[in-house]
Amino acid sequence: DMIAMRVSPPVRFAAIAAPGYFAVHGRPATPQDLLRHNCIRFRFDSGTIYRWEFERDGVSESIGVTGSLTLTDQPLMVDAAIDGIGIAFVPEHLALEALLDGRLERALDAWCPAYPGL
Repeated sequence: DMIAMRVSPPVRFAAIAAPGYFAVHGRPATPQDLLRHNCIRFRFDSGTIYRWEFERDGVSESIGVTGSLTLTDQPLMVDAAIDGIGIAFVPEHLALEALLDGRLERALDAWCPAYPGL
């Protein structure tokens, strides 16, 4: 007799980078294009590297990106993206302020749907 209650709103991830990064390296048009970019990867405590997950029109993509920087802290990933190191894939709310003030821009927006919260 359990009752499920939502404890968080839906979560949307965003692929983000500094405008200067996109000016030099271009903006990916599809998830597969990320394989030609320097991506800021996320490592779980278990040591597993997160595969970036995208979805559009019922098509799902899971991409094992590469990059020169791997972190275990998502706010640091946002900071690294602001510094122009590469593209990060983080929960949108962590990057919202920098997106609104222009320090960051989105890529692959149509491939980043919201997922149900916890």
